Amino acid sequence: MKYFYLKTINNNAIVSIDENHQEAIILGKAVGVDPNRYVGGQVNPSLIERVFTKNNEYIEPLLRDIPYSYYALVQWIMDYAEKEFNYDFKESLYLTLLDHIVFANKRYQEGEVIINPLLNEIKAFEREKYDFATKVVREINNRLETSFDENEVGFIAFHFVNAMSELSQSQNKKVVVILKELTDFLTDFLSNSRHLEIDQESYYFSRLITHLKYLLTRALSNKNIKNGGDDAKLIGMIKENFYDEWTISLEICAYLKNEYNIVTSEQEVAYITMHLLPILNNSKGEN
Repeated sequence: MKYFYLKTINNNAIVSIDENHQEAIILGKAVGVDPNRYVGGQVNPSLIERVFTKNNEYIEPLLRDIPYSYYALVQWIMDYAEKEFNYDFKESLYLTLLDHIVFANKRYQEGEVIINPLLNEIKAFEREKYDFATKVVREINNRLETSFDENEVGFIAFHFVNAMSELSQSQNKKVVVILKELTDFLTDFLSNSRHLEIDQESYYFSRLITHLKYLLTRALSNKNIKNGGDDAKLIGMIKENFYDEWTISLEICAYLKNEYNIVTSEQEVAYITMHLLPILNNSKGEN
């Protein structure tokens, strides 16, 4: 695709028009001060690092006063994320991260500390993205000479939760909150009714949380599991052979229904039952 110069935003960003007569924002080191640029002239391809469709008016004001070092930092984050998660992120995430980091640094320079209200939940239920964001914030601190703490790690992690989810930002927050409350409910229930202490750091518990996360995502996006032809027979076997775990699974599903009006099928009860099996087998009974 060829791009033709229209106007300069700053030294490292310009507005252009492509071969299809669509306006686009181009980022690239010194692309805005190329001595050979002129209105209607082709943009030097070697200076183009990133291209955005110009579909809203906030992009130009956002980019106008941002140094190139921020562009390079966010590009590093995007490249690292795509490699780490093997995911093709939308161009909007680049702008979201750019906007976030610029204003986070502004608050930092002004001595303003923002507490992340979902930090513990993100750390517990989005561990992969939290660990990724920890490395990202370490790079941010190194490049910007800041000392952002785990609150910023949580904010960065949640941007990737949103970017990789089919749910809205508010729905993703709801999933995280429900998981925390559901975990507390299950822990208290097992302690009081079975005198069991479960290891929330275990692999098996992590698998249960992952399953519940997908359950909630399906529920909030109005998607249901399709039952297979042999499900009734399999569900009957699970219920008969693992009745105690089945009753605990029923308690979990009843909690979701009573607290959040999330209705689960018998098949879902069976899935949760199978996840509970190794957790209960490896739990510690109270003396």
